Amino acid sequence: MTQTGTRGQRYLGPLSASSARSAAVWFLCLCASVVYAADLRTSWNSLVEAERTFARTSLAKGTREAFLSALSDDSIIFRPRAVSGRKWTQENPAPASQLSWEPGFADISIAGDLGYTTGPWEIRKTPKDPPGGFGHYVTMWRKQRDGQWKAELDNGISHDRFAKPSQVDSPQLPNELGKPAGKAEADKAKEAIRNADRQASSSLPAYFADDIRLYRDGTFPIIGKPAAAKKLAGVPGTLISSQMDVKLSASADLGYTYGAAEFKPQDKSKEVEYSNYLRIWKKQRDGSWRIVLDLLSPAPKP
Repeated sequence: MTQTGTRGQRYLGPLSASSARSAAVWFLCLCASVVYAADLRTSWNSLVEAERTFARTSLAKGTREAFLSALSDDSIIFRPRAVSGRKWTQENPAPASQLSWEPGFADISIAGDLGYTTGPWEIRKTPKDPPGGFGHYVTMWRKQRDGQWKAELDNGISHDRFAKPSQVDSPQLPNELGKPAGKAEADKAKEAIRNADRQASSSLPAYFADDIRLYRDGTFPIIGKPAAAKKLAGVPGTLISSQMDVKLSASADLGYTYGAAEFKPQDKSKEVEYSNYLRIWKKQRDGSWRIVLDLLSPAPKP
């Protein structure tokens, strides 16, 4: 995050401005690798509490310590492009700024192992100063073998001041936890997301879920397919994305993709816009994969 308002990541350091095994063995290891909660709502609650603990640590110990406590060993943050989250945070000094945030929405896979949280953030030059920057963050969380949640990816956007959420919303959740998918099903799902993500850049609205959340820098989050499609139609052009990775839940019903993107406006007088992208994919009742959150955060030209 920077004070210039050009980026929405929650932490940028100083204030000056993310061998194959058999199917049976794979499945058994997956089942044993994560401590699952008794039901999905309980697991969802623990996800939200992990986010709140992350935020409280930022206020109590500073942003750097908060990120080091929350980030997984293989986490990704964007500084300004995708980098190892823990490595970058360890190698850069703590900022003097104070960063605060609150979750306003969270969703989780039916196996209770992968989820995401999002909500407004604000930054102060020092704890005693009034907030000088605002935006929305998105954090991908994965439950570890010991049952703790760790942040696997963090990104966000900047915009004007946004009302603080009075509660944390979620989609309708089933009561019971789902079982992990078999290896063949998981491989099929991952390939489906990979292919859909590559095709989506040329026709994003066609891949939007009805409850899509569209995040664009300088604009409040846009919720719902009609409003999101209208927003994109108002800025005609060509979006080209370069996929870096695909991540999937154990139950093969929730996943995400991220990478680099560039947008070439139809109006040739306007400059090409470079971004990092994050798309969160959710399996629908008809078996199709749809984007439930689509984010572009500004990035420098490669």
